[in-house]
Amino acid sequence: MANQIIKKICEELAHYGISETFCHIKFRLKKTGKSYIDFLKKREGAIGNASLERMRDEIQFLYQQAMGQEANLDDPTLFTEKIQWLKVYDSTEEKTKLADKLLVRDWVTKKIGADFLVPLVQVWDSAADIRELSEAVCIKANHGSGMNYIVKDWSCVNLNKLQSMAKEWMETPFWALAIEPHYKDIPRRLIAEQYIEEMDGNLYDYKIHCFGGKPIFIQCIGNRDLEKHTGFQNNYDMQWNRLDWIFEDYPEFPFEVPRPKCLKEMENIARVLSEPFRYVRVDLYEVSGKVMFGEMTFTPAGGTYPYYRTWTKEKDLELGKLIELA
Repeated sequence: MANQIIKKICEELAHYGISETFCHIKFRLKKTGKSYIDFLKKREGAIGNASLERMRDEIQFLYQQAMGQEANLDDPTLFTEKIQWLKVYDSTEEKTKLADKLLVRDWVTKKIGADFLVPLVQVWDSAADIRELSEAVCIKANHGSGMNYIVKDWSCVNLNKLQSMAKEWMETPFWALAIEPHYKDIPRRLIAEQYIEEMDGNLYDYKIHCFGGKPIFIQCIGNRDLEKHTGFQNNYDMQWNRLDWIFEDYPEFPFEVPRPKCLKEMENIARVLSEPFRYVRVDLYEVSGKVMFGEMTFTPAGGTYPYYRTWTKEKDLELGKLIELA
């Protein structure tokens, strides 16, 4: 393990130089929020307006760092390679709109109706605009992942600390972390959605992976600790038969997950929402017997799932065959 870490640091020194590599190390140690933002801003400054070839080279480097092998972007065959190819050559304006946690709501309303959306309570253009609301909410940044905060009782909230945290979110160029260009041009806002208690980490998250508009399998994640980023997962086919592999970013559930009551409706919704795309993951919830929309994810985990246990190169190739790039 130590040799692998030293090897990666040496590779980064050769690629980035001393200053940025030091910033990367501080980020990985999670010393401060500022280190995280500095890390991303440096990368954004280096590639934000770069040529397609420069962007491709950086994506290739990050893939090699994560996967331990180079991505074949000229003739990709693996699922993880094809996600990199899509980042380089298919980061469209429509994907930018649908990755925006605010603007996607309009698209979902047109496609399947507003009844499937968590009610929107407030939108703020800056962290300084955040004010106490009259109800419990989940506050999110609209331009990335992992930037959210649940307020159950406003009397327990330090508004200055909340604004400071939200300010860091707004300063974070999330797209630069795994170089996901479709996040780059999202106008940054803060949204407050109605707090639904069942969605507070205790609800099953049904992530339906769709290929060419066809739902193929469901990645079910639950028992999550949103602060510690822990949880469990299983994969199922569309008939809710458990598959013999997972992506291994969470461990398998130590018990069998019950079949969702709205499974067929979820499949139909995922089919409608995924129809225009070569690949997309449609995230849904089941709340009190009702399907709720979560988000559209075009490049899960930045398209890098290191091989471990049940997630193998053979499985990577099997999924890759389902993405048609022609």
